[in-house]
Amino acid sequence: MLIELAFGILGGGIKFVDDALDEGVFDKKIAIMVAPFLVALWILLCLQSKYAATILTAILLSVILGGKIDNIVFLFCTITIIGSILIFGNGFLWIPLIILAFLGVIDEKGNDYVDKNRTRALIDFFFKHRMAMKLGILFLYIFNIIPLKYTLAFIMFDISYDTVGFASRYKMLKTSNN
Repeated sequence: MLIELAFGILGGGIKFVDDALDEGVFDKKIAIMVAPFLVALWILLCLQSKYAATILTAILLSVILGGKIDNIVFLFCTITIIGSILIFGNGFLWIPLIILAFLGVIDEKGNDYVDKNRTRALIDFFFKHRMAMKLGILFLYIFNIIPLKYTLAFIMFDISYDTVGFASRYKMLKTSNN
């Protein structure tokens, strides 16, 4: 349960920092103080397990390739994570890493598209909730490549990320109505 909790903290924490820095929804000073803790947790998880390293590095690669590193804090965090993994890392599951990173880029680009364009409800839902990588994780679990514990950890990451995203949108909506 500790791995799942750690992934949940990462997902919610990353969205908190992102929305604080990009949208100004949350306190930027707190976000900047939280970011190093998230980096340390990310690195610790990657060093602890090839499964965690594969999933988290796929997320990081999809964000980089999707062009989402858009502020100095995320750039510094990304460089720190990559450097630490390259120096101290114990490897990845390469094929799952490539598959998940590819699906993550599809999610990022699809999310950008539905944010800017009118689409059918199913397509909107699919990309707003970044379902391609979720289906990829499920596929890897079904074929005994990723254990249940790490499948659930990824789901916790996503649930936490989405929950903070909902809170952020609610806070922005509430602020704009006042």
